[in-house]
Amino acid sequence: MEKTVKRFVLYLAVFIIIYSISLVFFRYFLSLHEPVKSDVLVIEAWISPLDVERALPVINSDSISQVFIIGRKYPDNGEKVKSLVREFFNHIKSIQNKKSGGIWLLTNSALAFDCSSFSQSVLPDSLHISVIAKGTSALGHPAHFNLVINGHCVAGAFTETSFMEYDFHIPVPTDSLHSLSIFFDNDVYHGKKEDRNLCISSIKINDTIFIAGTGNTFLVKEYGNYTNGFSSQAAEIRNYLFQLGADTKKVRFIEFEPVKKNQTLAASLAFTRYCKSPNISSVNILSSGLHSRRTWLTYKRIMGDDISVGVINFKPAGYLEGKRNNIISSYLYLNNEAFSYLYNWIVLTLRNYEENPTI
Repeated sequence: MEKTVKRFVLYLAVFIIIYSISLVFFRYFLSLHEPVKSDVLVIEAWISPLDVERALPVINSDSISQVFIIGRKYPDNGEKVKSLVREFFNHIKSIQNKKSGGIWLLTNSALAFDCSSFSQSVLPDSLHISVIAKGTSALGHPAHFNLVINGHCVAGAFTETSFMEYDFHIPVPTDSLHSLSIFFDNDVYHGKKEDRNLCISSIKINDTIFIAGTGNTFLVKEYGNYTNGFSSQAAEIRNYLFQLGADTKKVRFIEFEPVKKNQTLAASLAFTRYCKSPNISSVNILSSGLHSRRTWLTYKRIMGDDISVGVINFKPAGYLEGKRNNIISSYLYLNNEAFSYLYNWIVLTLRNYEENPTI
């Protein structure tokens, strides 16, 4: 019995070693960068803000005439967020005119302000909103925020490293002003070297000042259309591209209903249904890291042999830099992408999506 257990442990150890070595080599297979000659670029909206920033020179180049951003629709979380914010402000006493060092947003999230004390009895034609904010930069770009009023994004700005005042003149909402939040949308973390964060000190609506962190602000991490002011991932990414200076005439977005599994497949089906046109004979898909081959395989199978499909792959920043936590997380990521690619290959092989383009 003891020999059997030792033999089993030995076989298991050998299997794990061989499997781990195979995965390391499989990493190069999965990380595909193979663009084709095409003036059409497809961007899957799940990519990071860093990938969006890296794609800007490609998008604005003369060789690209059409850019499609594909992304899932956000859930309608308006009532949930309103309830959370209302409950918080009802139980926290607001302390005005108290000094505050501001509130830091360390990940993509929204800082909601309590507007109940703002007088709306006599309103001008527009609201003069001032935001006092600062941010840290990472990998060439500073922190960026969007101003979200009543669940709609109405403006945005890139920050400086010291507190600055950002002024916006916004038409008065038809349903009055009932919510205002600042949404941080371009978080990037590059180990201990660079970390992009946003700090909000205060806002002023006409002559009413709201100091952040004095009982009248609430950090909202519930992602949805009411939180960030957009209907979908695709619409949000398009807005960020415009803020970066992308050519607005080139870029359009395509939304699809959210699915629990295989969003790459859902995105490729949505793009194929939207763009069934004889004018598109080739396309490049913007992807990232180990996901790139799965992206290429999926779009190639869905779009068929009549369209040439390439992939542009951006290596994730900080990937396998030698730190222990990065190695472990990278190994898990590699393992997940390997199984996902094999699963996708089986699904796409067994089912003909060209004849029945549904998930």
